[in-house]
Amino acid sequence: MGIIDATATDAPMTESAHTDTLRVPAELSSLARVRSTLESALDRCAWPEGDTSRVMLAAGEAVCNAIEHGSVPTGTITVSIHSGEDGVTLVVTDEGDPGRPARLNLGAEAPPSSSIRGRGMMIMRELADEIALERHGGGTRVAMFFARIDGTRDHRAA
Repeated sequence: MGIIDATATDAPMTESAHTDTLRVPAELSSLARVRSTLESALDRCAWPEGDTSRVMLAAGEAVCNAIEHGSVPTGTITVSIHSGEDGVTLVVTDEGDPGRPARLNLGAEAPPSSSIRGRGMMIMRELADEIALERHGGGTRVAMFFARIDGTRDHRAA
């Protein structure tokens, strides 16, 4: 797993590169719009079908975390999806919740097996090829990069 600069806005542009940016209400109902936009971005860049689920699952975890842990009920989250020849970068930024300071821990361990919650960061860390987590304004920004693979090998294989 690598670490990427979550603040980078100068992603390399190629003829086939494309960026979608959404600002949505911090509500679980917004997840459907984010997923739909991400699916369109993956289709547009001819993402291998066998690798779509890891991107979708990690994205869903990041968005749900931003909504549940990093936002007030009237807040918004911003999702940026950059698709290029080498892969997809997904950046999810929340505004924060003034009553709850953000806990930034990329190395969070799995909760006890009896717990039904607390695995989001672990899932994102395992699925993304590179990940960064940082404070951004009063909130949190998570950036994940997913390298394009041919669909026949493990996403972490060299």
